[in-house]
Amino acid sequence: MVYLGSKRRLAKHFLSIILNERRPLSWNQDQVYVEPFAGGCNMIEFVSGPRIANDINFYLIELFRAVQAGWIPPASVAEEQYYHIRANPHLYPPKLVGFAGIACAYNGIWFRTYAKNNRQDNYANQGRKALLIQRPRLRGVRFTNCHYADLKIPPASLVYCDPPYQDSAGYDYNNCQFDHEKHWQWVRDLEAHGHTVFVSEFKAPPDFECVKEVFLESSTKRCRDRVERLFRLKKRHT
Repeated sequence: MVYLGSKRRLAKHFLSIILNERRPLSWNQDQVYVEPFAGGCNMIEFVSGPRIANDINFYLIELFRAVQAGWIPPASVAEEQYYHIRANPHLYPPKLVGFAGIACAYNGIWFRTYAKNNRQDNYANQGRKALLIQRPRLRGVRFTNCHYADLKIPPASLVYCDPPYQDSAGYDYNNCQFDHEKHWQWVRDLEAHGHTVFVSEFKAPPDFECVKEVFLESSTKRCRDRVERLFRLKKRHT
């Protein structure tokens, strides 16, 4: 599904590094793969085994739970309805709010302007089709909704973090202000407690190392080409 900061184009590159670190915890127990910032689930859908997808956006998680359970999103959402949902989310099922807020929004940015163009493309139907393609790949995923720091992560998990990028447009849900320094410290703490953690960002503090770098060419003239990076806390030599 189209989503601000989607990692669909990066999935095969990043997962080749991340999943190479996945280890069985015992002969009958796989290491849990966890995404505290699951977003559009464009990475986790390509991972097998036990998985946890978390996001702070309540409506987004309700959307994925509903799709996972068999709900089929609408094939169209009129512009007037879109803005009514945005202004009155309490009047609609959370799954529909989540669908409209992402699939029908410009560039998948949470309830920004209504997505439309001169070709009269049906963005709602595109989002619907994308979700239905994702659905079988999300079977067995445990969806949770909380702030990343409140997430209950199973022992010795493999964690991939895709937070709002520093010095970028950001992600506007519920007027959230993201503290990047606190997040980096949280990652350090997770590593200290036995988890294996990867973070995607443009840059990282000096005690982190870049383990993968991917150049992405923009598909439109309005956007700049960019280099996406995957980081891991440097190993301490004793």
